[in-house]
Amino acid sequence: MVNDGFLMRLGEFFNPMIPTSIVVSDAMEPDFPIIYVNKVFESATGYRADEVLGRNWYAFFF
Repeated sequence: MVNDGFLMRLGEFFNPMIPTSIVVSDAMEPDFPIIYVNKVFESATGYRADEVLGRNWYAFFF
């Protein structure tokens, strides 16, 4: 894929250079419980995965 004269490889598009925090919630369940967080989330927030998995996402904001 060519963009403004630079070659964009698929791997660069999906693998950002800046660490990205990822949280996945289950929208099919009441209160949208968290089902996955990555290590960047743990580092950025100070919460371990076992502390947040199963809890609703808005519990961290209110």
